[in-house]
Amino acid sequence: MTTIFERVQTALSGLGVPVKNGQIDGELPETYIVWQIISAPVEQEADNKLISKLHTVQVNIWSRKGATAYPDVESAMTAAGFAYESGRDLVYSEDSKHSGYGMDFNFLEER
Repeated sequence: MTTIFERVQTALSGLGVPVKNGQIDGELPETYIVWQIISAPVEQEADNKLISKLHTVQVNIWSRKGATAYPDVESAMTAAGFAYESGRDLVYSEDSKHSGYGMDFNFLEER
């Protein structure tokens, strides 16, 4: 059984930029992606057994080249079975000179 962590990493790994769960330590690349699980509540259960849960994953894209350099995260995630929920601009980092965009995706895991 593929874990949600493997599923997200696999979906994003073909975009040609570094991808990491959590944060990237050290020297930041020109463009990169970080992601995290925001929540994973039980969606359905029966007889004290988990039937399904809904994972919400936040994916943040960062680039010194601005929005035109962002890889197509939405297509990669939806192709892997995730549903797009929302997106938003992230605060520009004066320190690293990266602009960012965050997106939330949902994945229904059935057992």
